Amino acid sequence: MTEGTHVVELRKDVEGLKEQLCASSESAKKLIDELRSMIVAMVTHLNNSNLNVAARDNQTEQEVNRKHTVVITLGTLGIRSLQNVRRLSFQSLTTKISEVGCTGVNNSLKLTRCLRLQR
Repeated sequence: MTEGTHVVELRKDVEGLKEQLCASSESAKKLIDELRSMIVAMVTHLNNSNLNVAARDNQTEQEVNRKHTVVITLGTLGIRSLQNVRRLSFQSLTTKISEVGCTGVNNSLKLTRCLRLQR
């Protein structure tokens, strides 16, 4: 009988351990789900932050471009009318722009495009 009692006790212990293991598995699954949710929230926040930074950078670039457009005017270049601009070569325009302090081919190209639109 003692062996039978011992086996019954072992079975109870095994069942108890199985229940603990199942509970641990359920707890682990819940923790994993919570971690997944947190990771998704963090990635979403990071993506939104990156989008906000990109939008802010784009807005800053547009503001800088607007400022350059305001700075580069016919008056600042010492040109009185569009007819005088048409007489100038591209090189002359570029030189005038660099004298004003706006360097780079992009700025001079923007100016010439702008001047073409004003015709």
